[in-house]
Amino acid sequence: MCLCVLLLEDNSGDAYLIKQQLRSIDDFDFEIVEAQYLEKAIALLQERSFDAILLDLMLPDSQGLETFFAINQQATSTAIVVISAMSEKDLAIEAVRKGAQDYIAKGDIQANSLCKTIRYAIERKSVAEQLRLRTAELEYLNQELEAFNSAVSHDLKNPLSFIKGMSHLLLTKKRSPPLSEQDQMCLERIYQSSVRMQLITQNLLDLSRVQRSQISIESVNLSELVEEICDRLQQEHPEREVKTVIASDVMAAVDRQLFTLVLENLINNAWKYTQNRDLAIIEFGADESQPNTYYLKDNGIGFDTQEAGELFQPFQRLSNSCNYEGTGIGLATVKRIIDRHRGKIWFSARPQQGATFWFSLNNLSSD
Repeated sequence: MCLCVLLLEDNSGDAYLIKQQLRSIDDFDFEIVEAQYLEKAIALLQERSFDAILLDLMLPDSQGLETFFAINQQATSTAIVVISAMSEKDLAIEAVRKGAQDYIAKGDIQANSLCKTIRYAIERKSVAEQLRLRTAELEYLNQELEAFNSAVSHDLKNPLSFIKGMSHLLLTKKRSPPLSEQDQMCLERIYQSSVRMQLITQNLLDLSRVQRSQISIESVNLSELVEEICDRLQQEHPEREVKTVIASDVMAAVDRQLFTLVLENLINNAWKYTQNRDLAIIEFGADESQPNTYYLKDNGIGFDTQEAGELFQPFQRLSNSCNYEGTGIGLATVKRIIDRHRGKIWFSARPQQGATFWFSLNNLSSD
């Protein structure tokens, strides 16, 4: 096996020693191309490719990390091993932190260890390059998916609004003779389906916006947000008797807009699944035993946790929720937002004994 190595070293004695060490290896053949100046090395890299680069950071025309940056920029897919004097060890370690695959001290160079260092550096660079390409591909596909999701949801809103408005107009229009029972049923189904589709598209837009929006972290009073949401729901449903137990001044470092969406989804679910209780109870607070951990609890229909393994996946709904309106997107949106806050969400529940959703957050200063 032949490996082509660019040796960038201005000291002729050190360069000779390295060449002799590599040529003494029986299992590998090394083609060694030398350069004493950064300018010459860059010219060589523009002409051909190498399997690895042995790099002295201190050259006549370049010093320190600037040497590494210049070479790395020119040979982004090539493994780089820094060869340094013992006095330059910290500089070599910093080069590894910045992207070099390894370093070796000139006083420690032995044939076998140098060969292994080069081979392992090439392997690590290959793996890193594969991961970089795969990550770039996934990011591109994710952006395309989010753009498609947003475009479809946005483009559906206008025709859906038209269908909803026209069907509602036909349903409420006074006519003589009145519509037949079958025609009335058909119009009602058209109207209800348009309402549901409008809700789905709005939820898809929310889900798409979560991935694309920039996070702006600030100190937010979650208790006040919960109280505002509960008050609004009570005004929309004055016939409901709902007791809210909200811990005072629960603070968290979050994105206010995104976390309003989290609490709206969780509270809307609690409100919905307690509607058959004579006295619905919704509680919000912080777990005093666990820093940055919060909960929302209700006394609704609950659920069997054994069938809730994919509850946070889009369009996944539990069997006991089929009689309740919903799209199966809300909790997926909640999880994405909490993921973006580098937190976790989990639940505890029992059928007919309510449910509790817990979430923890990490302190963030920026996304």
